Amino acid sequence: MDTTIETSLAEEVGLFASRISDAFSAELAPARQGWVVRAPGRLDVMGGIAEYSGSITLSVTTAGAVFAASATRNDQRIVVDALEGSGNGHDVRTEWPLELFYAGLNEPADADTLARRIEKFDAAWAYPAAVALHGMLRHGIAPHLGGGLTLVFHSSLPPSVGVGTESAVHAATVAAAAAAMNVNTEPARVAIMCRSLRMRCPGESGGASGVNCVLLGEPGTLLQMRCQPQEQISHLRLPRGLTVIGVESGYRHPAAQRKYVDARVATFMGQAFVEQAMRGAGRTGATWNGHLAQITVSDYVSRFRDRIPTKIKGQAFLERFQDTGCPHARVNPATIYKIRSRTEHHIYENDRAHQFVERLSRVARTGERSALIEAGELMYASHWSYGQRCGLGTVATDVLVTRLRQRGPTDGVYGARVSGHGCGGVVVALIDDTDQARAAVSAVADAYQTETGNSACLIEAASPGVFITKPRPFSLA
Repeated sequence: MDTTIETSLAEEVGLFASRISDAFSAELAPARQGWVVRAPGRLDVMGGIAEYSGSITLSVTTAGAVFAASATRNDQRIVVDALEGSGNGHDVRTEWPLELFYAGLNEPADADTLARRIEKFDAAWAYPAAVALHGMLRHGIAPHLGGGLTLVFHSSLPPSVGVGTESAVHAATVAAAAAAMNVNTEPARVAIMCRSLRMRCPGESGGASGVNCVLLGEPGTLLQMRCQPQEQISHLRLPRGLTVIGVESGYRHPAAQRKYVDARVATFMGQAFVEQAMRGAGRTGATWNGHLAQITVSDYVSRFRDRIPTKIKGQAFLERFQDTGCPHARVNPATIYKIRSRTEHHIYENDRAHQFVERLSRVARTGERSALIEAGELMYASHWSYGQRCGLGTVATDVLVTRLRQRGPTDGVYGARVSGHGCGGVVVALIDDTDQARAAVSAVADAYQTETGNSACLIEAASPGVFITKPRPFSLA
């Protein structure tokens, strides 16, 4: 395996390796050699939740990352630990016997069985690391876990939602374990596995764009991805002089997960009405693959909008359709779902994302400032739709976006929107890559923090994905 590393990252990786050697030399020494992997976080720039309806998404890696060190063992145990000062509040050692991961000789336990066995290990690192190791067995990435492994983690990501921490932990675990066991890994296989893992982690939903960005992101680019139905991945280079930055809101709505799930369910309920209309018009097969993002805005307004109820009770929907057709969108019979607004967000968001790409491409070709301002306006429109159409807004993120908008192009701030699943978390902004623009964003964050008492740290972008920054060995002698 290639063990080179980007020069700009060598210092932070080297510092982590030296801390590992000092703190865990006795634990790791029998292996004689350990491996370090760096997996960056990720910010959702455009597309967001419309990913699961087939929209294109644009993501960027963060400068902060999850680090994992690995070494083999010979006592048939998995040990997970974290460096002090990782900022996650869970610097507790966790150990499991290897047999916990198996149902029999060389036969991995099923996912539900593993979940029951490790449910008490809810520490920041232990649960997702165990799920990732088990996923390697279930997906055939590793034939076995050898005589055991030691994994040590550290994170320089902020302790907030919306920065891709779960994807980074999974990717770092797989890459570090594979390096220690001398197993070849391919990003495409790991991405498929990591998406299935996120569906099994509490409070998480699956998503291809976040995982692929963590694995394949490149500095100075946005990872552009579409799932309709096959993944199409490319890198959109940011125009010269522009960058993306995140601002942590320090707030998460207490009902965030329920609100997100309800919005997702409502979307698939709306899609069921669209499919019914498609069948009535004889449009099936090649012209409709079950993705709302295939529908243009004009087609939606003229042909489908009035066929979707503004809201419907779950029981009434189930009497008509039985289910949504999506295993991760289960209808609660007692809930009233606002399905029209939730559905149309995805159609409009896909259109905005395509326009966003076109505007940035035009800026790169011509330097046209009006196109840059239009790209920012599309971000503001996306933010509005999250709150007004999907019910995933919060006062905290609205305040940040409003104040960034007030700064405007004069201060080098072109657009901003809530990132990820909404309901708080991180706001992402498109800005000039200048001290003036960063100072403007910093001033907004400081004023927001003073007014609300919420933390509002800045999240810089971007850095190489985990498979660009190859695993690096370090000596334990």
